[in-house]
Amino acid sequence: MPATESAEDDNFPWAEQLPLTEGRRSVNRTSLRKLHLSRAKLKASSRASALLSGFAMMAMIELTIENDEDNRVPEALLVVFTAFASLLVVVHITALMISTCILPQLECYISMCENSDGGVDSPYEKVRGYIEMAWIFSTALGMLLFLVVVVLACWVKFWNISKWSAGVCFLIVGPVVLVFVLFAIFFYRTLISFKYQHASKMAEFFDFVVIGGGIAGVVCTQTLCELIAPSPYNLPVANHPPGGASPQLRVCFISTTPTLKTAVNVRHVTRMLESFDVVEKPCEDWSRAWSNILTVIIDKVDRVNSEDRLVYLLHRKDRPVKYGRICIATGGLPRAICPEHPLVLTLRDTESIVQFRSRLSDARRVVLVGNGGIATEVAYEIEGCQVIWVVKHENISVPFLDAAASQFLLRSRSEKSKAALGSGGDRNAKTAPLIQTLRYTLADRNSESQNYRLVSLKGEDGEKLIGSALGPDWTQGLRFTGIIEEGSLTRQLKVVYQCQVDRILSPSEFADSGETSVEADEEGPLLPSFAPSNWPLYVRLTNGECYGADFIISATGVDANLTSTSCTPLIEADQDIKTASASEGGGLVVNALMQCSVPEVYAAGDCAYAGWHPKSPHWFQMRLWSQARQTAFQAAKSMFYHTMGEEVPLDFSFEIFAHMTHFFGFKVVLLGAFNGQGLDLTSPDVTVLLRITPGQEYVKCIMLNGRMQGALLIGETDLEETFENVILNQLDLSSFGEHLLDPNIDISDYFD
Repeated sequence: MPATESAEDDNFPWAEQLPLTEGRRSVNRTSLRKLHLSRAKLKASSRASALLSGFAMMAMIELTIENDEDNRVPEALLVVFTAFASLLVVVHITALMISTCILPQLECYISMCENSDGGVDSPYEKVRGYIEMAWIFSTALGMLLFLVVVVLACWVKFWNISKWSAGVCFLIVGPVVLVFVLFAIFFYRTLISFKYQHASKMAEFFDFVVIGGGIAGVVCTQTLCELIAPSPYNLPVANHPPGGASPQLRVCFISTTPTLKTAVNVRHVTRMLESFDVVEKPCEDWSRAWSNILTVIIDKVDRVNSEDRLVYLLHRKDRPVKYGRICIATGGLPRAICPEHPLVLTLRDTESIVQFRSRLSDARRVVLVGNGGIATEVAYEIEGCQVIWVVKHENISVPFLDAAASQFLLRSRSEKSKAALGSGGDRNAKTAPLIQTLRYTLADRNSESQNYRLVSLKGEDGEKLIGSALGPDWTQGLRFTGIIEEGSLTRQLKVVYQCQVDRILSPSEFADSGETSVEADEEGPLLPSFAPSNWPLYVRLTNGECYGADFIISATGVDANLTSTSCTPLIEADQDIKTASASEGGGLVVNALMQCSVPEVYAAGDCAYAGWHPKSPHWFQMRLWSQARQTAFQAAKSMFYHTMGEEVPLDFSFEIFAHMTHFFGFKVVLLGAFNGQGLDLTSPDVTVLLRITPGQEYVKCIMLNGRMQGALLIGETDLEETFENVILNQLDLSSFGEHLLDPNIDISDYFD
């Protein structure tokens, strides 16, 4: 840990500028100010009431009345005087009683709020009406009654002596009463008007603000709410804070849409590996469990002023949101090919999937551009329509798979197509697994690009193996079917390697260019003879080939979304905001606590770039749904415990990269440095254990000096838990050799 802290300080010089707590932000400052105001009102009320009620009592007891039989004081005057004097006493005694009962408790509570490390529940919102009543009784009503009693006392006292004296008292005090009434009306009217105007313009304060309606934003908000006030769902958010819930803390969740993405059916496959589904839920249904602390705002963020800690919204610019700490979880923006072209569809969200299915129903051929997870799933899921898959690498799904794994999936796809057409033989035939120990070498030592190939340590002849966000299961329950009838399409998928889209041509531009479109290759025709060959667009590739298609599917990845509605930087700050370069995908550079270079600003998900060093040798960043949950969970814990004045360690899940998905109908598990990330692959100490059972499973283990550094598992191997523990514990497996992958040996028994 000391080495990690030292490295973090070197890489993040702003760490000293990020105080764990500033004053006491666990108690809402606005609420504390209101409590101080209530205390001041009660003190003034108690003093005024004690004085004026005492005067009224003395006036009734000590007042002497001259008994003149010829000029008696009218009984009605005495009744009125006694009634008003009694009412004065009752009003002030009531105000004094309220002040005496509430003020000591309020003094104690304010002291606890200012000195306590945790939030304390406040009952004073429920008695605020009594405090206001005491204030009005002792000021407006009580003082008005006092002036009336003064006039009546003069009339009673001087009725038999000098009516002129009583009249002078009335002439003097009467206008004062009128002025007092007018002043009271003016004061309270002005106060109410000011409060209304100030409330409409004043920024509402929240201890935590989370921006973003994706998985990262939802998980961060949900974790914060669970830490503050655990819900009946009992979500796993580590240890709850000591002392129970802290209802004084408030959370604001800002989303551009009323529906948000949440993770459901979360299943722990291993200690680190999770499987879950992503579904859309209405905000009000999701937030109901924390209605007392969570406020949901449906609006677009115009900008974030980090200096004043204000979030300005598009549709309520005069009512910004003030925050104590904020998490930016705005996700990523898809890299689109010709985004304005009507026949180019970028896959990113649910709406684009609905549009995709609608267009696909009348399509004969589509051009798929991209080589990530979404592109890989699309290539497999489309039926009844030919897919021309354009990838810029030497193999498919480069971020996840090496060339051997890619060939395994493509051959499985081909065998499935042949079996569907009745020409693929027995799909259920058992095939013995091939187990080999291999080593990486450079494919072309004269080339500047780092392309590797795998060669057998035994020098055996045979085939050489060439080596190196929609949520998970987004295709589940959906069919993506084109217009061509099932069984008549023999070339379902054609992959065009090492090229990109050069230009998109309309039919007239294609005719004028004199080019010819590719409708057949060395394997034969691409489409059945009955399929028409007139296309609404043509795609020219950088390798010179041109393909006609009904539309283009763009799935080329994402960049961090850090722009506002006016296409300006989302965060305004006096100091430079540290961001990652475009080649790294952009994003706010964060340390191990998910803090960026701007004080009190955190980031999670696709818009965050992991900039801390050193990292675990078996963990690295990829913009995946699983890591969106991981970083959001860490950001929420850091925000909460920093507000409470406590440190929070980096979560153990950052010790190893663990991700599970499905490609071409196979379960795919990625563990640690599954493609040798961060290793010198040409080192003699690095070897690869490989087991392939065609059509069933693919197992690859990256070994360094006999210790496993990563694993790629395709199919139902049941090895993920064992290999995860082996990687974490760094056990020496040299003695096992290739027997480590022997399917006849239950390797898990050795590590129980």
